[in-house]
Amino acid sequence: MKIDVSKIEGYESMTAEQKVAAFEAFEYDDNKGLLSQRNAENAAKKKEIEDLKAQLAAKMTADEKAEAERVAKEKAKDDELKALRRQVFVSDNAAKYVGLGYSAEDAKKTAEALADGDLDTVFNMQTAFYNNLKATLTAEALKGTTPPQGKQTGNETPDFDTMSDTEYYTYIQRMKNGK
Repeated sequence: MKIDVSKIEGYESMTAEQKVAAFEAFEYDDNKGLLSQRNAENAAKKKEIEDLKAQLAAKMTADEKAEAERVAKEKAKDDELKALRRQVFVSDNAAKYVGLGYSAEDAKKTAEALADGDLDTVFNMQTAFYNNLKATLTAEALKGTTPPQGKQTGNETPDFDTMSDTEYYTYIQRMKNGK
């Protein structure tokens, strides 16, 4: 904050030492007192407003009180109805997921996520279910098969790079004759 030298009487005609002494003796108002006063006034006004609100609430008519109670009961019923609807939704969808092959725990978790609109969880659960189902089906499909045993006979294509010219000529002749 700058000091306003116009508030120091005779500043222009002072010597340097006198100016230093004047600055040392100078007191400025930093508005802290004014700020404290305004804060106290604001606190008093807030208390007065709260008192007026309390008086107004005390002066409510019986009809207004009855209406407020009715609104509160209606809100409680609406909240209970929402909770019941959510519970039915979760239960119905969990049963559908169990029907698809989900475990009971995963079905409930997925149905709750669906009810809450948490599609990331729904898709993550479906991906996990799909991967498990895919692994199970692959394992089932491979149960009856046996792995290949040794070299198979039949329609084998020979390795022409390792054949001698004589072997190659013999092979070509056999193919022409259909053997």
